[in-house]
Amino acid sequence: MKKLLSILIVAVFCFGLLAACSDSPGTSPTSSAPAPSGSASTPPAPPPAPSTPQGYINDDVDHYARDKYKIAFLSQDAYQIQLSWFNGVKAYEEKFNIEVDLFSADSDREKMISIIELAAMQGYDGFIVACMPDILDRATEVLYETEIPFIGFANTLIVDNKTVAPNVTLDQYGAGAKCMEWMIENAEEFWGVDPSTLGGKLGAIDVTYSVSEDLLARQNGSIDLFKKTFPDGKAFATDVVALGLAGPAVISAEAAYDLVIATASANPEVEYWFFTGGAETYSTGAARALEYIGKTTKNALVCTVGHPAVVADWESMSLDTETVNVACLSIPDLLYGGPAAAGIVAILDGRTTMETIWLEKTPPNYQWGNEWGLWEVENQVVTRWNYQEYFDYVESITLGS
Repeated sequence: MKKLLSILIVAVFCFGLLAACSDSPGTSPTSSAPAPSGSASTPPAPPPAPSTPQGYINDDVDHYARDKYKIAFLSQDAYQIQLSWFNGVKAYEEKFNIEVDLFSADSDREKMISIIELAAMQGYDGFIVACMPDILDRATEVLYETEIPFIGFANTLIVDNKTVAPNVTLDQYGAGAKCMEWMIENAEEFWGVDPSTLGGKLGAIDVTYSVSEDLLARQNGSIDLFKKTFPDGKAFATDVVALGLAGPAVISAEAAYDLVIATASANPEVEYWFFTGGAETYSTGAARALEYIGKTTKNALVCTVGHPAVVADWESMSLDTETVNVACLSIPDLLYGGPAAAGIVAILDGRTTMETIWLEKTPPNYQWGNEWGLWEVENQVVTRWNYQEYFDYVESITLGS
């Protein structure tokens, strides 16, 4: 069934991941890992990249030939999503001989700065940083002032439309498009009608928080694909900023609920709905809103970027329970955490630097520049029927490798 990811697709993906993890096993040391000087928005010109790329999960290195590194995971908060990110890094402690501790800003901008300074004072060797988007410029400046190596995580470190450090993140535009693509390809099986025949009866809603460049790019990817595929359909790119919210509320289920209810109610001629969202937490609110106005999997589908909150929703109900929240783009925590752990260790070892790590992986036409290394994490759309199979396979090829 189209609802289920085929084993072949997963196998092909995992083969590619293994190849990426093992294609650079050398140990060609370069200089140690000082943080670059200067302001965050004007990084120095990067030195030449190492002859053998470093910072991969299967680098051929004896991590127990040195003392254990202390790594601080500096997070905007400690809700379900961020705890999943942290646990994805912490899972690699034994593999890389590191200790990873969580510092949470509790969605407080000033506290985000404080935890950076606190971790520096406590003598941590390196930082992995999941920072809130509306304070990236100031936070990045403070990070450089500590002279402690760091890597951006999940929320790309972008200042003045340019990346300012190496990042573990997503192909953001592609992530949004992949969610929409899955629904387009599977709608007929659920609905019993080809969506290309629906004309103006078909609509798409995407919810974003446009302060985040990442989330905005996801929306653009989703809505652009919908418009291209269904020129007579109706697309609605909605923004939580319009609700005047702040803090955790900007990525809440309630925010998505309010925007979906308002949009659907104002467009009663639309009988079939696709919903995508840049944050997984939007999925529950969107599903509740669509179901409140009488929609089922016979005329609505939800697929958002990210999986922890979606999976929690699925696990709270039986498979017999009807919900339009049927799929999500999964970025398993181990696929996020592995590159971040491998990367910061490679920098601390002196096998690469912040300026040179992963340059070979950065797309030449990357929207926010190619001066800094970028690890775009592999991802896969999963459904409420097959997600655990995918998670088990990912574990077998990461920690089990």
